[in-house]
Amino acid sequence: MEEGVRTNFVDKTGRRIHVGDIVQHRLGKFGKSSGPQNFKVIQFGKNYHLIPESRVDVTYGGILLKKQLCEHLVVVRSEYVPH
Repeated sequence: MEEGVRTNFVDKTGRRIHVGDIVQHRLGKFGKSSGPQNFKVIQFGKNYHLIPESRVDVTYGGILLKKQLCEHLVVVRSEYVPH
């Protein structure tokens, strides 16, 4: 396994988030959505964005990754060695 592009963000468990990781946003049980959602981390310019996991070949757009949002994310799949 290799070291990926770090985003300098960590999820709510303290695990580093890399470009290409799949993260899960766990919405509250009283939310109006259908439950947890999975997103893929991409890099667009100098920023990092979250796009739906099912979308492929997307190089821009999505939700801007911020520290406040990372407090509600959990890395569920990563191809990189945790440090």
